[in-house]
Amino acid sequence: MPVLRIHTNVARSKIPATLPKELCEAIAKSLGRGVDSCNCVINPDQLVSWGGNDGIEPCAQVVLLVFGGLGPKENIGHAKAITDKLVDSLGMAPTKIVIHFQDAKDFEVGFNGTTVQELLK
Repeated sequence: MPVLRIHTNVARSKIPATLPKELCEAIAKSLGRGVDSCNCVINPDQLVSWGGNDGIEPCAQVVLLVFGGLGPKENIGHAKAITDKLVDSLGMAPTKIVIHFQDAKDFEVGFNGTTVQELLK
């Protein structure tokens, strides 16, 4: 159940409506999982200061939360998939995207009124 959260200073009006779906597809492919359980949330219009600047340049802070599938080598592929999609769709420089990878435990995430740990039993 990958969850991708993107905080960006890009205006909502400049974000294609299809981008969340496209990001889900990209990350599902990178993780080798089905897209049906992937979640993507884009928080546009954020006030950002990057490196002490005024935040005019498009930039993003990204969190990818996953149960397994992360590691030193794997994260390089995930970073490329996310970065390429944001660069292509929003025109931001790769140097203005930071990604935090979180490997969650199944008991740390709830879904459908219980925890994922219980659902996997």
